[in-house]
Order: sequence, then C-alpha cells, then structure tokens
Amino acid sequence: MSLDLYSIFHLNLSYSSIEKSDRKKVIDNCYWPLLEIAKKNRLPFGIEITGNTIEQITEIDKSWISEFKKLIKKNICELIGSGYSQIIGPLVPARVNLENLKLGNKIYKEVFDIEPKIALVNEQTFSKSLVEIYEKTGFDTIIMEWNNPYSVNLNWDSNYRYYPQKATFGKKSVNLIWNETISFQKFQRYAHGEIELPEILKFIKIHQSKYKKAFPIYGNDVEVFNFRPGRYMTEAVISNNEWERIEALYKSLSYQKNINFIKPSGVLKIKKKFYSNNKLNLTSASSPIVVKKQRKYNILRWAVTGRNDCLINTQCWKIYNKLKNHKKYKAQDWKKLCYFWSSDFRTHITLSRWKQLLSDLRKFKKYLKIKKEFSKKKRVNLKKNINNLSVKYEKNFIFVKGKRLNIKFDCNKGISLDSFIDYKISKKSLFGKLDHEYFENISLGADWFSGHLSFEPPGKHKVTDMQKVKPKIIHLNNKLIIKSSIKTLLGLIKKEWEIDDKIGNITLNIKINWHKQILGALRLCHITLIPETFKKNKLYYASHNGGLKKEFFKLGNSKSFDHGRLESQLISANQSIGITEGEVELGDNKKKIVIQFDNSQSALVGILTHKLSDKKNFTRICFSASEIDDTSKNKDYKNFEAKIKIFAKKKIREKIYL
Repeated sequence: MSLDLYSIFHLNLSYSSIEKSDRKKVIDNCYWPLLEIAKKNRLPFGIEITGNTIEQITEIDKSWISEFKKLIKKNICELIGSGYSQIIGPLVPARVNLENLKLGNKIYKEVFDIEPKIALVNEQTFSKSLVEIYEKTGFDTIIMEWNNPYSVNLNWDSNYRYYPQKATFGKKSVNLIWNETISFQKFQRYAHGEIELPEILKFIKIHQSKYKKAFPIYGNDVEVFNFRPGRYMTEAVISNNEWERIEALYKSLSYQKNINFIKPSGVLKIKKKFYSNNKLNLTSASSPIVVKKQRKYNILRWAVTGRNDCLINTQCWKIYNKLKNHKKYKAQDWKKLCYFWSSDFRTHITLSRWKQLLSDLRKFKKYLKIKKEFSKKKRVNLKKNINNLSVKYEKNFIFVKGKRLNIKFDCNKGISLDSFIDYKISKKSLFGKLDHEYFENISLGADWFSGHLSFEPPGKHKVTDMQKVKPKIIHLNNKLIIKSSIKTLLGLIKKEWEIDDKIGNITLNIKINWHKQILGALRLCHITLIPETFKKNKLYYASHNGGLKKEFFKLGNSKSFDHGRLESQLISANQSIGITEGEVELGDNKKKIVIQFDNSQSALVGILTHKLSDKKNFTRICFSASEIDDTSKNKDYKNFEAKIKIFAKKKIREKIYL
C-alpha cells in the first residue's frame, strides 16, 4: 500500500535573530523559491503563516501574497493557520490566545478569502486546555509534533503516528495531524548538504508497510534554506543552492513506487481500524507542556530565559490587565499586545530589536496610561495581639499561633518555614521542613526546606537567603509581619512574611536588589509537602496553562520527575507549569494548598518535583523567575519584587479536566 507524504512549511518574518533590514532577503531567498517549487511541480504544500508576517510581506513584496493566493485557489497549496503572532499558548492568558487566533483568522479572510480550519500549534508547544481555544475559534484540526507526546505516553501504539487522531480535553476534542521532529531535522540536514539523497530516501522508505500510511516529510521553518538566521555559531555554511536540493528530493520521491504527495488535510481521510481517531491526552504530570525537538528545547526558553523573558512577560501582563477590563480598547490594541507576546522576542533576539521592543513597550504602556507602580509604605499598628495571634521567639525559632494557624519559622535559615498547620484543614503540618534522615532513599538524604530562595549561577556556588537573621516582628493592619534584610554576595534580599489568622493565609514578599547583571537560575518560595499529611494515591496538582479551564494532573500513580533537573551544563531545567491565572494548587481528595501570585508584578512559572520513595513520596514546588539555556543573557535583578500568597482549603467537588 502507499505511503502518503505531506509537508508543512512555517513562515515567520519576525524570526528572533533576523534583523528588519534582512526581511526582503528572506522573502527573495526563502519564500519565493518555496512557491516556485510548489507551482512548477504541483506539490501540495501546507504553508503556515502568521497574520503579522502577512502584513510584513504585503509591505515589502505584495506580489508574493498574490502568487500564494493563486496557488491556494488552484488547489496546489493549502493555507495553515496559527494566529496573528507566534504566541506560546501555554504561557499567556486564555483571552490572549483567543484574540490572537481571531485576529489571524480575520487577516486570512481579508487577504486570502478563506479561514483555515487547520492550525499549526505555535512552536509545537502544547497544553491540553488549548484544545478548547482552537475549537472556539473555528479550527477543527491542529498539527502537533508526535515525538514528545509519545515519549510521555508510552502506552500508545507506535502506529498512531501514521494516522489522524483526536486531541482531547474534557468533552472537547479536535482532529490531530502529526508533525515529526526527526523527519524535519533529517530534511534540514539533507538540504544543508550534511547527508545525501540515498540516506534520506532510505529514512523515508522505512515508514512504508503493507498498510496505507501518512507521514510528514517536513514541518518546520523556511528561513533556514538559502539563508542563515544567525542563531548559532554551528550553523551550516551555505555551500550550494539548497532549494535545488529540496526540489531534487521531491522529484526523486515522485518516481518511487507507492509514494504519493498529499495536502496536510488529506491525512484526515486516511483511516485504519484501531490506529486512527483515538482520543488522546498529549500531556502528563511530568510533562504538562510538550514541545518539539529534544529535551533541551523546552517551554522555559520563552518564559524565563532569553535577554529577560520574565521582564517582558511581566510588562505584557500589565498591558493585558489594562485591556481586559475595558471595552473601549479596539482590535488594534489587542493586536499590539499579541505582537509583544510573540515568541521571537524571547529567544535569540538581536540587541537592536531588543532595545526597540523595550522602547515600544514603554510607549504603549504610556498610551494606555499604565502608571509605574511603587510599593506603598504601610502604617504600623502598635497593638500587640491582633486576631488572637501569639508570638514566641525561642532558640532561633519563631512560633506563631492563632485560632486557625500554627506556624513555625526558622531564623537560622532566613525565616524559612519549618511547619504550617491550618486547624480548619488538618491538625498535621501541610508543608514545611523535612529533615535529612526523613527518607530512607539516600538520593533524598538532605534537609528540605520551605519558603526560601535560591540562585544558582553556572560553575559557581549557590546563593540563598537561608542565613541566620534577627527579624523584626510587628503588627500591621490586623496582620502579623515578620521581616528581615539578608545580605548576600550579590547584594540585598528583603524578605517579609505577612500572616493573617482570620483568613488563614500567609504571604511572602520578596525584594531583590543585586548590584550587577548576572546569569543563573532564580527560584523562589520552595514549598515542600509533608508526605504523611496527604493520601499518597490521591495526590494531584492543578493550574491553568493558557486555557479557559484549569488542568488537573494525577501524581498518585505518576512516575518520578523533576522539572528543575539540570538537562545539561547549558540547560538548567527541563519543564514547567504555565500558571496563566496566577494560581496553582497541590493536594489530595480532602485538602489542598493554593499558591497565588500576580503575573503583572512578576511573571513566574512553576517548577515541580515529585519523586517516589518507599512509602513516602517527595513532592515540592517552587517558582522560577530565571533559568539558563542557549538563549540566556545576563539579567538585572535590581528592584526585582514578587508577592506569593499561600493558604489551605478543603477539597471541594469541582469539574476536573484531566
């Protein structure tokens, strides 16, 4: 039976490392040859292009748009959608994801007279709640990479990769067409002259069998052929006409027996009993957000790396909070926000484009009348026993006890949390410190603290706030405040706990004023669960990852994982939780800990660790403001501030989207 090959070419003129002055060259060297090969050989290419790129091409070379439109009308090429900007869906609020896709659809309709029904998931970065976002904006099919979802769902049959499936979230689902990392990397190596025609033909033919199958020959960037974006020192030198090599490959494949070329939409017609249209959850507790390529290429590269992703993401959240609350803002304002949230500003962006972005953000915030925020000085209430809280300072520990809360702080470790009890929820401590002998497993033989900060620069000693301190204890606005200033080798950390016994929450305020730009992994407010307080087989975590609804993940039967595990000397972490509504929860079927922060103050992401160990599991979360990868530059931590609220609740029945 035949092997049906399909191709998806991704066009993006905002590519991070491409200067504005080079965009005409990209159109001439990359975009025109793509159309010429498709037209000359009647190749049914799927071409994905953002609304923003359409606008840029229209300004530079409108004839390219006209030619592409003709090929669509002649049924040679197929338009694939993606939105106005190449936004990383699991890192932005659901409203922005909806607006981005709607704005893209509007441009597709205006320019090409059609609204595509198939979307390429931006940067192949997927969270399960995005299914509902695509469904609500008129898409019935998404294109997503096979390799990484399969690696965390080994119960799937490997033949699923050759047939259309269903990506699901709750009762929502969309058709799913696969892309392949190994395939598109092989294609690029061939085009660049690193391998020759017989090798790639052999690779493709491996996927032939007695059954009819569909397989993606390519599904990635166009700007890497006959042009070099300049991201890496190791980029291949252009030694020949790469489009001629690509055309030669397609011609050679056309002569092969039982090999055909189809549009991406043609995959939906290929069905095989048991192997097609299965309802699949592409994610897992260990990988709540799946991304294309190898593990070093992960969600953190757009969240907290780059020149300063945390900074520009925070600015975008400020703009979003302004736009979402007022109907007076028009589509043009939302378009501007989608532009600012483009992935391309968060990786290998050139210095000149970075400076321009910061300037544009300042101007747009001024246009929206977003005022610069300063921490307000609080008025001190000198009453001693507010909300019936008693405070005892003994042997470097602070014991705080009220009607509801019973908390112990360790002043030898930077007022870290030793234990946290909420009597309304449990008589046992919910989170705090685990001593180094707690686990029999020697790999966990360390003291595990809560409520502290760590900064790990590459090749240097870790910096923390866990020093011996003499904190101030004051009553303020009916709350107890415990505060201290901690000097480190890098500068000053101001740390403050705010305790409200009546409501039952504690809030950690962190201010960092380090004196120089530095590179490293900055993780805040580690929270270590006390294992015996929670039912091991009922443990879960939940948060929003760019969707309208919260995503739930079972930890009870999950394998061990560590989102913050060092992937290599260059990659400080491998995974994270998006937390796009500023809230994450951990708990079991009876109780949960809820942790909240304001993304518009500091756009953090969650780093979760869950390790199986004898009868006790180790579960811990922290919040990252910075990680290291190949895109990272030194960052400024002057006047960095974060406010993290923690409280416990009884687990109520709610609609769970697994």
